[in-house]
Amino acid sequence: MRKLLTIFIVFSVLALGLSLSPVFAKNLKNSDKDIPEQDGVYDVPGHPELKVRVFVHHVGKGKPVPPTPVLECGLDDPQSLAVVDKEVWHLPANWTYNLNPGSVPGSVGGSNLFTIAENAFNEWEGAIKNKVNVVRGDDTLITRRALDGINVITWGKASPGALGVTYIWYYSSSGEVAELDTIMNKTYFWEWSEGSTACAYTESYDAQNILTHEIGHWFGLDDEYDAANYQNATMYGYGDKWEVKKNTLTTGDINGVKAIYPVK
Repeated sequence: MRKLLTIFIVFSVLALGLSLSPVFAKNLKNSDKDIPEQDGVYDVPGHPELKVRVFVHHVGKGKPVPPTPVLECGLDDPQSLAVVDKEVWHLPANWTYNLNPGSVPGSVGGSNLFTIAENAFNEWEGAIKNKVNVVRGDDTLITRRALDGINVITWGKASPGALGVTYIWYYSSSGEVAELDTIMNKTYFWEWSEGSTACAYTESYDAQNILTHEIGHWFGLDDEYDAANYQNATMYGYGDKWEVKKNTLTTGDINGVKAIYPVK
């Protein structure tokens, strides 16, 4: 009798798991859909301890057009003294990111993604004297945002008008980041001028230029839309073709991130 009872309990548990697993999957999927691709702070269904902040890096001018990319030089790297505003989150002392080289447009080259990301992170880490240790983890095939334990940098789908979208999940009580995803919009035309601040492609967006801006959100900085004061800042909220000035930080960007991670 005891053996039959044990068998009955095992089969009952298995049946219950099978019946509930589609519900769990549906709830997870719906939770992801509940986060709009719009600037703002949102609740995270199923995770009352978390908030998610969404940043959309907007296109500065025009719509995508078939490019005839030409590398032209003579660009300036202007300064901005206006201090960029900080947000309410911060990275922990150690952080790992994951790249999707397979998603990178051929015009940029997937093999270049590590260098592009490393250059972007080095700008911010250097500004705060490496108070946050950011390291590269395993590569991934993920192309979309999800609260899945992977801090992905990838090209994927995004709304028209968005060059890049960054999602920041953070603990509302402490402000510590729980997870981050940055999606670069594959709809637009991308090039990479190898980190130059003097040369860029005229009809394309520079991958490092835009990613450096997005990584500023990882470290806790806001978008700025006041052109009179912030147009030359890395954290200015619009991006343009033939632009590489965001590859380096202005004094205002540096002082903004130092307000989050004070250095002597």
